[in-house]
Amino acid sequence: MANPIHPNRASFAEHKQLTYFVVPEAGTSEEDILDPVYWSHMARQLSQFSEIRVFFEDRPLRVDLMVTSSGPAFANVIVLHRYDLSGAKADGDYSKYEAKYRGPHSKWTVMRKADGKVMKEGLTEEAARAEAKDFEKIQAAAA
Repeated sequence: MANPIHPNRASFAEHKQLTYFVVPEAGTSEEDILDPVYWSHMARQLSQFSEIRVFFEDRPLRVDLMVTSSGPAFANVIVLHRYDLSGAKADGDYSKYEAKYRGPHSKWTVMRKADGKVMKEGLTEEAARAEAKDFEKIQAAAA
């Protein structure tokens, strides 16, 4: 049996382990964030056991990573967990426009369904739903 853990072998995680919140540019893939060179610009900040919470800008996805090793221009990471956030979508069908969550920077947006054009962004969920309805009313009035 192992010896009981001594208090000097334990500490608050906040003091020993850094956690980063990262929002990659739209178009970045899950494979991209696993490439050690992808982290080259922030590699000097990362240390072994640092955690990185990646929130994708263009899709409802969060991936938690842990740094296994790093150097001046690279960081090796592994996936700890993957969260599908697609359940965080606005309810309802607004016909030609939809309210859609697009990540921490764009937040809730109003998008035209026909071509995916972003009509308005940076909204709360409630505001995006209301704006989508307004765009629909404007469209109907113009027809």
